[in-house]
Amino acid sequence: MSAVERQPGRAAIEIKKGPRRVMILSEADVEKYLGLQELLNGLEGGFRGLELGEVQSPPRPQLSVAGKGFSLAMPAWRQGMQMTVKVVNVSMII
Repeated sequence: MSAVERQPGRAAIEIKKGPRRVMILSEADVEKYLGLQELLNGLEGGFRGLELGEVQSPPRPQLSVAGKGFSLAMPAWRQGMQMTVKVVNVSMII
């Protein structure tokens, strides 16, 4: 049993502090490493979990600036998985 599993109620980030590496993938990277069927299966499972109340996903906040663009934040969590936040920023070039 890992240290994380021995400490229920604590997120992994609370146990090990320090720098975190963020992976940045291009569209080509995603196409190369993630098969379409695998993606569709994952989406189906996620939406089914949301429907069954197994996924916490609050309404997404949106920041809009007229003529400039918008930003969306989409947090979610499911038992046994990491908390995640998807951030989408769209800038309008004029």
